[in-house]
Amino acid sequence: MPELPLPNGDGTLNRWHARHSAVSVLEDGRRLGPGHAGRDPVRAMGQGRFSHWGWWLYFSSSDGTDPRTNGRRYELLYEGPLSQETCAVLDVAVNSLRQKKRPDQATLTDMLLIPDPGQRAYLFHHLALAAQQGGDEDLAGALFLRAWALGWRHPLCRSWLHEWLCRHGQFDEATATLRSAAQALMVDGEDEAAGQAAEIVLDYHRLVYQTYPLRRGSPFQDVLIVDPVSAVLADHRRSVAARPEGGDGRLRLAYILAGENEEAYCSLPEIVVELVEHHDRNRFDVMVISLQPQAEVEARNPFYPALAERLRRVGCPVMFWPPGERGYDCFAAAASVADDIAALGLDHLIYFAQSGWYFLLAALHPAHHQIGMGLGETHLYTSRHMDIATHFTLKPAMDGLCRSAVIPPFMPKGRFILSGAVASRAALGIADDVVLLMSSARPVKYRESMFWQAVQAVMTAHPTVWWGMVGIDETGLWDLAREFGVADDVLARIVALGWRNDHQAVIAAADIFVDTIPNGGGYAINEAMARKIAVVSMDDDYLEQFHERTWRPAMELFPPGHFGVAANDVDAFIERIGQLIENPPLRQELAEDGLRAVEVFHRPDLTATALEAVLEQLSAASACGADHSLGQARS
Repeated sequence: MPELPLPNGDGTLNRWHARHSAVSVLEDGRRLGPGHAGRDPVRAMGQGRFSHWGWWLYFSSSDGTDPRTNGRRYELLYEGPLSQETCAVLDVAVNSLRQKKRPDQATLTDMLLIPDPGQRAYLFHHLALAAQQGGDEDLAGALFLRAWALGWRHPLCRSWLHEWLCRHGQFDEATATLRSAAQALMVDGEDEAAGQAAEIVLDYHRLVYQTYPLRRGSPFQDVLIVDPVSAVLADHRRSVAARPEGGDGRLRLAYILAGENEEAYCSLPEIVVELVEHHDRNRFDVMVISLQPQAEVEARNPFYPALAERLRRVGCPVMFWPPGERGYDCFAAAASVADDIAALGLDHLIYFAQSGWYFLLAALHPAHHQIGMGLGETHLYTSRHMDIATHFTLKPAMDGLCRSAVIPPFMPKGRFILSGAVASRAALGIADDVVLLMSSARPVKYRESMFWQAVQAVMTAHPTVWWGMVGIDETGLWDLAREFGVADDVLARIVALGWRNDHQAVIAAADIFVDTIPNGGGYAINEAMARKIAVVSMDDDYLEQFHERTWRPAMELFPPGHFGVAANDVDAFIERIGQLIENPPLRQELAEDGLRAVEVFHRPDLTATALEAVLEQLSAASACGADHSLGQARS
């Protein structure tokens, strides 16, 4: 397996890699072949097969003898567009970079003057590889970026460049790279396109979650990425097993779990369990699927045994993938799992997450109908691969990526398993004898002048009040204080608590929960109500001001006027907080009202019944030949 200074392709632009290597192998003057074989066939089958990949040549003799000892002469014949002189110059530059030396300026100038952009892109690519091997990652990143700008679409270039851009916080550039890579998928339709599509999806999934704590980011269904990826994966859609004859007539339903291998409590698995417990077993044959190894789930999640016991009691099986050695992060693994699920002949498959690996599985469509389900962000719960999305709120129903239906929300009982005890104020750095206000949100929700106007006014008027803020750390708090001109005496009574898995227990330590405005209203409002904490928030006319940043789920769960403050009326908001600070009986009354509201509006039986109606309508329409094509309508 000799190391080569020769190009591994013909320099063609807009390819994942150049079509074929321009290198041939001669055995005593006769061409060996077939060329461009995979390394495994070269090793296993031989008979003259060879593979040129990067700097390495893998080859076999024509008759299976050892080419090192069979006495034959082996030669390389390069027939590509680069001259032998250019290859020689490249070899010198590469060796310098790999030895942690910068090539001389004349050498680089000679290569940069090559008129063909495809050949220059190829040169930049291999110089970048050499710089990487030499440990000069910044130079490697700059060279990969230049190659990409010239149209080079080698997968190694894309993956390394993506990692480098993310490591340096250049998230917009990383997104643009993924978009151009996705567009390049459609050029050749090569065998590797599905694998490359899978890598693009997984990289974008990681990018979304890497930037999620900092900003909302783009929706997961970025059409410039999703459309070409979906077009490639459409050729690999699975064939779902037919319903067995003589069955009991029940619809076969499966939930795919999300969050089941988390060490901290995650509400999504328990939402599934509570829905399963309330399904009509005479109409639905229900099972649960985990895409995580069973041993890992049982070892990591301390709440899983109790959930598994509840499923056992209602006769619901849990099926785990991947078993044993199966890989998790590639197209082949997704296809393998999809085949296993397709063999179940499911009428309906419900996803509680629709990003990354779940997106790959959904693209292969291993059930007759696929349903997205969830409360929150659009990039987590819907995609073009769903037949319908069932949502607890109206905002995701308006994204237009698939048909949608709104169902009643509910809060699982175990949402508060970790917060049965109230967090100690002393541990939070707050005195016991003060009135404590609390907010809990992602950092982006704190970056609003209206919110800090309220903070400044309330705490100036009430100098003994303290305010805890979950979701921002000390550095973030100081940055916000400077940006919005928070007075020092006010800032001294604000405690930045960072993001905490026990934030329900932290919320319970408060006297009043104050929503972030104008873009608040998340699940934390419901959590505060369920812990019998008085809540101050705003009503919201989401149809008049429909925008992702002004979406407040709680406003859709409770009737108008429940919170008592009109949308965007910051003066009334400030006045309401003051009333609750000064009037403990009013605080108690509002806390009791909130708890009753949670109990009334969050019933899993209502949710399960509404979901069953959606599923039966899907099946009935399918039986009648009705079209449930994607992205055409909303319920």
